[in-house]
Amino acid sequence: MNWTKYKLLIVSGVVCLLLSGGALFWMMKTRSANQQLERSIRSLNSQVTQLTAEEIFPSQDSITALETEQSNVRGLRDSISKEIAAGQLQPQRISRSRFGDYIRNFVPSLQQAAKEATKGGEQGVLLQDPSFGLNEFIEEGKLPEPTEIPGLILELDVMDHVSRKLFDGGISELALIEVTHSEPEQEDTPARGGLPGAFPGAAMPGALPGPRPGLGVAQDEAESGESEWMAERDRLFDSLSVTIQFKMYEEFLWDLLSSVMADPNQFVITGIQITNDNQDLWPDSITSAFDSGKSQTRGPTGGGRPSRPRSRPRGGIADMLAMMEGTTQDPEATEESAVQVAGLSDRRQRRTGGELLSVQLDLSLYRLKPQAEAAPATLPEGL
Repeated sequence: MNWTKYKLLIVSGVVCLLLSGGALFWMMKTRSANQQLERSIRSLNSQVTQLTAEEIFPSQDSITALETEQSNVRGLRDSISKEIAAGQLQPQRISRSRFGDYIRNFVPSLQQAAKEATKGGEQGVLLQDPSFGLNEFIEEGKLPEPTEIPGLILELDVMDHVSRKLFDGGISELALIEVTHSEPEQEDTPARGGLPGAFPGAAMPGALPGPRPGLGVAQDEAESGESEWMAERDRLFDSLSVTIQFKMYEEFLWDLLSSVMADPNQFVITGIQITNDNQDLWPDSITSAFDSGKSQTRGPTGGGRPSRPRSRPRGGIADMLAMMEGTTQDPEATEESAVQVAGLSDRRQRRTGGELLSVQLDLSLYRLKPQAEAAPATLPEGL
């Protein structure tokens, strides 16, 4: 057989066979893709039909569940509010004509409580300001305006409550107690830096002033969230600032701080400064916790150690020896000396160990504002 004669025919047949196979494969693949697309379209149409046939959201079951949850939240909110309100101080109403009598009874009551508080000193608590800053009302006979009386009575009640807590806690000397209404923070107040939970305004060690780089949008969102939180806090609560300066032994101090935090009033410790009252133990680089307060007199340069003399035992070595031998001096002089020196006599005999601490404690007291009853939320008509 002459293959050469049929060579062109054979080649053409092979090419046609290959093209037919390729066309058949492409047709099968395309058909499969079309079938899959049709199935997807039918599935989507079925979902659209099903969604169209169902009731519009929210359903009645969803509305009932939402109302139940809102009722539970309101009940929890009301129970917490009642508990806070029951624990906070309730100032009495006093007219302007009775205010003078109230003040004249207020100060002696605290003075008597200080004298009877002998946990931190045999002669009671030493008061640097026996009038508690109320001289203008006691000695000068000044009367506040009627609109000022409710706020002033509240401040006095807080002063009385905190002072008695300090006396019961075992302080040896009260240098300052000041109660003022706090002003709401403004929106343009710079953001507070530092670690979470740090005292307000306490910057992170080594941090530079100004905005912190690299935070971008996250920092803006955090500041916005903090601003909204503070606005909600100011809507719900009034706040008072309490600044206290006192002397106290260390083992009593920790119990006092625990007592403050366990108080049914909503106290928050916003700052605390502690130094040893025995200035013989100080390095030249520190100052007393009282230096930042109003009652402390600074040196000529305005820095370094305070200008007041160091606390030393009264009367010198001879009086100390006489005391150890059991001999006594003039009783009036002894009592006056005991009043002038804060603390316990057995601890004052020590040269080191068991010293008093000078403490400045800053507190914020939050009180619930009267809230109007909010109307229950209603859903739009037609749902």
